[in-house]
Order: sequence, then structure tokens, then C-alpha cells
Amino acid sequence: MRFASLLLLSVGAFLCNAPAHGLTLQQITPLTNMTHCGAGAVSYRVDNFNGRCTSAQIEVKAGSTVVQTIRVREHEEFAVDPSGSAGKIWVNAYCGSDRVSKYYFRDVSAPTFAAFTLDGASSGWVNSPAALAFVNVVDDGNFPNDFEARITVDGSFYGHFPFQGASLTLSEGEHRVRVRLEDGCNRRSASSDVVIKVDNSAPTASFVKPDADQVVRRGSNLLIDVGLGDPGSSSSGLSQAIVYLDSIPDEFNSGMQLCRFSAPWIAGLGNRKNCTVSTSSWARGNHRLFLIVTDRARNQTTVQRGIRLE
Repeated sequence: MRFASLLLLSVGAFLCNAPAHGLTLQQITPLTNMTHCGAGAVSYRVDNFNGRCTSAQIEVKAGSTVVQTIRVREHEEFAVDPSGSAGKIWVNAYCGSDRVSKYYFRDVSAPTFAAFTLDGASSGWVNSPAALAFVNVVDDGNFPNDFEARITVDGSFYGHFPFQGASLTLSEGEHRVRVRLEDGCNRRSASSDVVIKVDNSAPTASFVKPDADQVVRRGSNLLIDVGLGDPGSSSSGLSQAIVYLDSIPDEFNSGMQLCRFSAPWIAGLGNRKNCTVSTSSWARGNHRLFLIVTDRARNQTTVQRGIRLE
């Protein structure tokens, strides 16, 4: 009980001697996403000196460099104007042992980006809709979600979209895509172009051998013969074909691969491929063969064939 009483007295003494409010730094100029667009000053005010000082020291930093110092009185509005600086600006106020800091972003230039891709490609074949993504976006401001992509396709304005999650729906054939990026201060980057080819047609696939529901003697060699095609007005050509036993790979299962057929392929023409596999390690009973065919635009077709092992 005595210890508890002493503890309560100590806490009470601390609360009585503590200032009612600490030093505060108020931003006066309204900002969007903590960003000031363009040159010019941002106004602040320091309050609650609590007798610790008669004037507060203001230190303005761009990165690690002090770019401005000011001495102000309590409640006095002052201007932060870090001329020649951009990006994140720190405003630090000191009053006796008290310190308070705030920051904002000074946006004085247009955004830049190193490149953009459609479905991960900066050239070559894609299918539609093709997801738009930017590489190494740099901007002075704080607009991670407020950039707009302004897109032109084959010389005609296609539209403007949020730069994250935008996608283009394009007809088959070759297209020139031009993109500019606009930030929250309405500044536009330089444009960048890519030439892509669009193939929206899925490849064709079929099992020639084995026959449907064919009975196979366990331990024998099985001929797998497949027919492959890549139709469409703009054929990208086949990329690969893989035959799996009993299941298709997913995040939990890698699948048992029996055959893999890879490039080179002749675009637009039908192809026959075959392989021979041993069934000695397979269990007796019903099995399914899965054929997955992918073209160079990443269109995909899957077919299956049932057999029985005895």
C-alpha cells in the first residue's frame, strides 16, 4: 500500500509539472497529398512555446542539406521557400529542449520513367487485353496512386487511365503504342513508344495417339502423338507444348511431365509432334493425359485424353 501511494504521488507530481501542450507546427498552405505544385512558399506557424523560449529556430532541409533558417515568434506565420530544391522538404522547429518536425513534397518538374511494358513485353507478341506497367517512375511529388497514363494507339488518342492496373484491348496485328505519364500537378512526361504485335487467337491442340479410352499394358511403351496449330489472322507461332499425366501443375502440385515440345515452330502451319514414354512406374487403372499448348503471345489451350492401364 505504501509503495502504491508513493507511486500515485510521483505520477501526480509529474502530471502537475508537465506542460499542458507540447510545441506544435501548423501547416497553413493547403496541400494535396502533402505536395506543393511548383515554386513558391508554403506557410507554417509555431505554437505552444510554454515559456521555453521567446523565439523558435526554424530549420528547412532538403535531404541532408539545410537550405533555409528562420527565427520566429510564437503564433507568427512564416514562409518556407527552399528555392532550387525539390522532392521531400523537412521543416524542423526548435524551442528550448522541444523539437517538432513536419515534411512536404515540392514538385517542380514532370515525372519520368525508364520504359513501359504491355503484358511484361516491350516489343514482340502479346494478347489482349494487355496490362500496362511502367519501369522506374521518378517524380518530385507524393503521387503514388495519382499518376495518369495518357495513351495513343496508331496515332489516335486511346484514353487516359490510372497508371496502376491499366490495360489495352487491341485488335490482332501490329500496333504502335505511345504513352505519357501525368502527375498530380498536371505535369506530363516525355512520350515513349513501343511497337507490338497482337495475337488474340488461342492455339489448337488434339491427341492423335493414344486413342480415347485406349487400354495399355502396364510396363509397355506408350506412343503419344499430338496435333498442334496456331490459327488467326495474326499468328504469333507456337512456343511450347507439354504433356502431363493425371494433373495440371498449380501452386500446390508440379505435375508429372511426360513430354515437352519446344521451338522452332513454323508460324501459321499445323504441326505434328510425338514422343514415347514408359508406363512401368504407373499404377494400374484409369489415367488422363493433359496437353497444354502455348503460343508466343501467351495464349493457351488445354485438351485431355483418357486411357486405362492394365
